[in-house]
Amino acid sequence: MKKLLIKTLASLWIIASLHSQIAAADRSEDFAKIKALIDALALETALSEMKIQGASNTISDVELNILTAMFFAESGQPGKALKIIEKTKYMTTQFDSELAEAQARSFYKQGDFAKADDFSVKALRANPNNLGAQLIAIKISGELSGSLQNKSFEKLVQSSNHNRSVWLAYLEQALRFDPNNTKLADRAYIELGNTGIMTEYRARFTFLGGDPYEAYQLFRDAQVLYRDEANTISANRIGRWLKIHKKFAKHSPPSTPENDSSVSPPKAELNPNERELKRDNLPGPRLTPTSQNNELEIEPINVETEGDIFTGSGFITNDGLWVITNRHVIERADRAVVRDGLGKVRYVKEYYLDQDQDIALLVLHEPFPASQAVQPADIIDPVGGDELFLMGYPLADVLGAHHPSITEGIVSKEAGFQNEASEFLITANLNQGNSGGPIFSVDGRVLGIAVAKLDKTKFLKENNSIPEDVNIGIKGKEVRRVLGFKHSSNSDARPIMSARDAYSSLRSKVVLVVAIDE
Repeated sequence: MKKLLIKTLASLWIIASLHSQIAAADRSEDFAKIKALIDALALETALSEMKIQGASNTISDVELNILTAMFFAESGQPGKALKIIEKTKYMTTQFDSELAEAQARSFYKQGDFAKADDFSVKALRANPNNLGAQLIAIKISGELSGSLQNKSFEKLVQSSNHNRSVWLAYLEQALRFDPNNTKLADRAYIELGNTGIMTEYRARFTFLGGDPYEAYQLFRDAQVLYRDEANTISANRIGRWLKIHKKFAKHSPPSTPENDSSVSPPKAELNPNERELKRDNLPGPRLTPTSQNNELEIEPINVETEGDIFTGSGFITNDGLWVITNRHVIERADRAVVRDGLGKVRYVKEYYLDQDQDIALLVLHEPFPASQAVQPADIIDPVGGDELFLMGYPLADVLGAHHPSITEGIVSKEAGFQNEASEFLITANLNQGNSGGPIFSVDGRVLGIAVAKLDKTKFLKENNSIPEDVNIGIKGKEVRRVLGFKHSSNSDARPIMSARDAYSSLRSKVVLVVAIDE
């Protein structure tokens, strides 16, 4: 099915590329119909309709190109989408709003929120009623503020008469920032009916709500509905999730394995035939200027295993050859793979576990570009009150893992609980999957790495109070120690970045870590 889809996408792009004459026609009903299918993520149906309407010339050349670009953007190929848009914008004096919306979609999918925001504004200037551009603007606001934009979504839900694409965007953002809001998923289910995607969202909220067994049954129901709707791509995607999480098929919780990570000795290498990674055989860190790569296509991570899969976050260093993450993310791994914030995949050759702190160093078979690496001299120590950005991949197996998230906060204390000198406290939100992710200063240097979300229940029992918005990071000095970097950190003045600018410039340095315990 995947090969067939690739061939079909290629043929569709060829069809779109053959249309080159100047066009200035009103938007057709078929254009609106197919765009609504893309907005609702009914991509297979949209693809079929584009082929039919394109072959019969019932939509204009420009319309076909715009739809093709939007399709590529939503199917994970925003680079191709931007190439089509670049050609199409010279073919018409109309469709300014749709062309800008297609560009905004593509840059949003690439994780370039600054450009996505610029083009959503351009689309809305051309047509203030452009619903797709309104949604992109709301989604960007949510990503940069780290919060659910419920007021904006509620207003748009009502004004659009419960438009399906509005609800989908609302639910997706709620999963990121308000995952316990199961009532929202129930409302959407009531409004939009018993469909595959609505049932899938109910399953995702249920999973995050702590009931994986009920979620598993809902995912199975979603798969059946997707098949009934002839949506084989989504049905197969759900099938892969079910296969990986088959331990939740039964309602009895799985027994704790004897080699639980809390008591088992850590594994020091991925391949028993390879040499053990020792501290004294690590090459010294080298420093390279940074740059930006704008050619983004998301490479898939395909995992076939009967064992467990764990995800975390990390950042690139040492000219792209190493990744820093948490020890607890990787210590049970028999093999591992990482993907950077630009969508490129690398496989882990071996790893080193620090015995003093929850830090691990991953060595890659093939390095990322050196321009994406954090220089060791740019790993500094936090100061109380410093503003910061936390980047990583929280709840990746439910929320998706194509691009890192960003949340803002401050350094609330220069030491950890009970004045632990190697740690510091931050106010940025932390969730499972953020572990090992970089904590950046507002001028782009690394203050440390995320390590733990405060257990409020335990804290309440021990202290009779619950602190708000307090989580834990490991200081930059501990990361420098693991890297063997003994020189002074850089202290030169640098521009202060907004969350939008920070995301665009720093996301290439952040990685998703996928650890497989066979």
